Amino acid sequence: MQCVVLAGGLGTRTEQNRLPKILLPVFGEPFLLIQRRWLRRLGCDRFHYCLGHKADQVAKVLVEHCDDDVPTSFSRDDLRGGTAGALIEAAAGGHLEDRFAAVNGDTMMALDLLGSSLAPAIMTTVDGVDCGMYLLTRKIVDALLPGSLPDELR
Repeated sequence: MQCVVLAGGLGTRTEQNRLPKILLPVFGEPFLLIQRRWLRRLGCDRFHYCLGHKADQVAKVLVEHCDDDVPTSFSRDDLRGGTAGALIEAAAGGHLEDRFAAVNGDTMMALDLLGSSLAPAIMTTVDGVDCGMYLLTRKIVDALLPGSLPDELR
């Protein structure tokens, strides 16, 4: 399964501006490397990184530290078009497969969708209609936190 990692945000809530969020250190290594290993364990065997803010720094880490022989590409959305803009840019560059899993580059969710017996059913249809895209969400305790969904969207 191809995994598309959305890693183009400005990181305005991290109170630092020297590194993109995906490169912030966790236990001494960039989060990107930790997330990549986790996604590989979940079944992702091809990666595309949608980059934006400080893309050159992220690309350098990908080239220098991802020696796992897993096909990896990246695109850059300089127009800051958000998630849709990043995916449109990646598609225009021919980087997206027909089916892929998209994840945020600053998040890890304890969900083994790709390894789940539910994966084929979820990724094929919802109520018998092939939607082409699925959004998985998780209820959080404090819905006022950035990145949360209002009740009407849950």
